[in-house]
Amino acid sequence: MKKILSVAAVLLLLFVQNISAQGWQWVDTGFPVHIFEMSFPPGQSDVGFAVGSTLPFGGDGIILKTTNSGSTWSKISADTIPGLKAVCFTSLNVGFAAGYQNFLMKTTDGGTNWTFQMIDDKLWYFNSLEFWDANTGVIVSYPSSVYRTTDAGTTWEPTFGLKHTVEDICYADETNLFLVGSDEKIYKSTNSGFFWNEVYTGTALKDFYGLEFLNADYGMVCGDSGKVLVTTDGGVNWNLNAVSSLGLLNDIHIVNEQNSFVIGSPELVYKTTNGGSSWLSDFSGGNVTSFYKILFTEDQVGLISGSEGKFLKNVDYAVPVELTSFTAIADSNEVHISWTTQTELNNSGFEIYRLTHGTDWQKITFVPGSGSSTEPKEYFYIDRDVKNGNYFYQLKQIDYNGRYEFSDVISVEVSTPVEYSLEQNYPNPFNPTTTIRFSIPSVIASGAKQSPLVTLKVYDVLGNEVALLVNEEKPEGLYEVEFSARDLPSGIYLCELRAEKYIAMKKMILIK
Repeated sequence: MKKILSVAAVLLLLFVQNISAQGWQWVDTGFPVHIFEMSFPPGQSDVGFAVGSTLPFGGDGIILKTTNSGSTWSKISADTIPGLKAVCFTSLNVGFAAGYQNFLMKTTDGGTNWTFQMIDDKLWYFNSLEFWDANTGVIVSYPSSVYRTTDAGTTWEPTFGLKHTVEDICYADETNLFLVGSDEKIYKSTNSGFFWNEVYTGTALKDFYGLEFLNADYGMVCGDSGKVLVTTDGGVNWNLNAVSSLGLLNDIHIVNEQNSFVIGSPELVYKTTNGGSSWLSDFSGGNVTSFYKILFTEDQVGLISGSEGKFLKNVDYAVPVELTSFTAIADSNEVHISWTTQTELNNSGFEIYRLTHGTDWQKITFVPGSGSSTEPKEYFYIDRDVKNGNYFYQLKQIDYNGRYEFSDVISVEVSTPVEYSLEQNYPNPFNPTTTIRFSIPSVIASGAKQSPLVTLKVYDVLGNEVALLVNEEKPEGLYEVEFSARDLPSGIYLCELRAEKYIAMKKMILIK
C-alpha cells in the first residue's frame, strides 16, 4: 500500500552554463612536430591521443596523450619510432598508430606498451586508419593499397578496385565506405571495404585530402584549390561548393546537415551554416602553421591539429548542462522531486535547496550527476516528513571544477485531506488486479491529533468477506491499495471503507 500523489508543480526550462564565446585558442604542446592525426576513444571527451612526426615527410615519430580534452598534452612514446601519420583508438586501452617505414603498431594498455605489426613487407607508409567498431577497421597504405581487418587487427586482408593514390578514408556506415585521393577521385565500397568503385572524377593533377560522412547519404570532401564537394544521396551526385580559390583544404568535420567546418593551410578554418552553400572564416590566423586534422569530442569540444606542435581548441560549441524539466509533487507529508537533463558536460551533480515560510534556503541533499553525456538523464529525490505549507525548491548544478549555476525556483503546496473519501477503483472492470484509493483527514480528539482505526474490506454479492485489505490505525493522508482477485471467480464485488462513523462502499466488476 502506498500514499498517492496529489499536488504537482512543473517547470520546463533551459539550464545552460554561462560560457563566453572564446573562439579558437592556441594550445602549444612544446614539441616541435607536425601533429597529423588525433583520436578520442568512443565515449571519451577528456582522454585522447595524437600522433605526428618531426618532419612533414618521414622524420621521427611521436605519440601524445591528453586527459583534459586537449588543453595539455604529454609525450608517451619512445624516441626511436618512425614518423606517424594515423591513429585510431577503439577503447581507452586498445589503439593503433601507423606511419612511415611501413610502421604499424598496436597497444592494449592505453599507450604504455606497443606491439609492432607487419601487414606486407612491400608497403611504403600508412597515411589513414579508421575503425568502425572494436573489430572492424581499414588502413590505407601509400600509394593505393587498402587493407581491412575483422578481428581487431590480428590479421589484415587486401581490398580491390583502386587505381589511384589514396589520401583519406572513412565509414559512412558499417557496410558503406568512401575514400579520396589523387586526380580528385572518390571511391566507394558497399561491401565493408572489400571492393571499391569510382564514383567521382575531378581535375587531373589535383587532389582531395579529407572527407567525412554524417550518415550513409550525407557527406563532404575537401582538397586542392579550396574545393568542397557535398553529396546528399550516398555519393551518386556531388555538388561543388568552393570555400576559396586559394588554399589547400586538408580535413572536414560535419556537425549536422547545415553546420560543418573545413580546415587547411596556411591556418585556414572555415564554417558553413547552410549545408556548404557558403563558407565564412572562423579563425583569424597568420601564414605560419599548417592545419592537418579537425575533430570534435563527444562533448563538442573542437580540436585542430597542426605543425609546430600546435593545436587549436574551441569550447564555444561544448555541450551544456540542459535541464528540460524540474518538478515537485506533494504526496501527503512527502515531496517527490524529479528533473531531466537533455545533455551534460563535466557535471559533478546537483544540490537541492528548500525554502519555506520563516526559514532561509537550506541544502537538503546532493545527487551525483552523469559527468558528460549527450543522452537524456533522469533524476529523482523524495523530501520526507514535510508539514503542511508552501515549499520552494531550487537546483544548484556543480561542475567538476567547482563552477556552478542555479536553476529557477519551483513551488509546491503540501496539504492533507479535509474529509474521508473512497474513490472508485481503477481499472473497473478489472482482471485480476485493481487499485483502490481513499483519504483520511486530520482527526482531532481531546485537543490532539488522532489516527482512527481504518478497515478496507471486499465482499461478494452475498455479503461474504473475501479480502481484508486494511485493518489498522491510519494518520491523515492519501492512500492507495492494490487488490488482487486472482483466485476469485468473475462477478460483482463490493469494496467497503470504515473509519470512525464514516462508511462508504463502491461496486467493482471482475471479468476473467
